[in-house]
Amino acid sequence: MVVTIPSGGESLAPSRYVIFPLSKIYRALFSFRLCMTSVVHVALCEHLHAA
Repeated sequence: MVVTIPSGGESLAPSRYVIFPLSKIYRALFSFRLCMTSVVHVALCEHLHAA
């Protein structure tokens, strides 16, 4: 992950450096949550079928 520290003139437009990483982090978290949900779902199904 790239963290940019704005200097002088760049501090006038910090939203460009904040929004882009936030959207990437949000997308990564969303896909991670989807993955975990599907893993839990499969595990529950296997557990129910085994029981």
